[in-house]
Amino acid sequence: MYKWTKMLGAGMLASAIVTGTVVAEQPAQAKTETAQKPYYNYKGYTQYDGKFVTDKYFVTALKSENFTLNGYQVAADAKLGKEGQKSKVYDTTIVKDNSGKVSTIEFPVKKGTIAKADFIKAHKDNKLVRTTTNKAGETFLKYETKNGGYFAAFDSKGYLTVISIYS
Repeated sequence: MYKWTKMLGAGMLASAIVTGTVVAEQPAQAKTETAQKPYYNYKGYTQYDGKFVTDKYFVTALKSENFTLNGYQVAADAKLGKEGQKSKVYDTTIVKDNSGKVSTIEFPVKKGTIAKADFIKAHKDNKLVRTTTNKAGETFLKYETKNGGYFAAFDSKGYLTVISIYS
């Protein structure tokens, strides 16, 4: 009987050690999911092409206000208005408020390359808040973002000419 108790005890001890070892080899891992904000960076002249404005990555980055053009990004807390300082980088106009924060980025695109229908289709997930057409037949679309928005200007033939992103 003593032998059986000893063997049973040894078996339980061995089981406990094996079980303990298995648990020890599988450390708990915390699952963390970090949501990454869409980002887009463009450097150079926009007037020679500008097709990036229909790129899905550009559109989602624009919506989430995480777009950089020639090293500049619109600041969410910049003051929009006539005051401030204008500068040119390549063919892009950068407007800074009196605090030096970028309030507006405006850039041209190659004429006759991006039709209004294609632009609207690419930006369909962004919030269109106003469409205006002037007497000359030019159309202006205003979109809203988290803290600001952007305008897209189209000529009388329905092609994109300029985009203006503001805070």
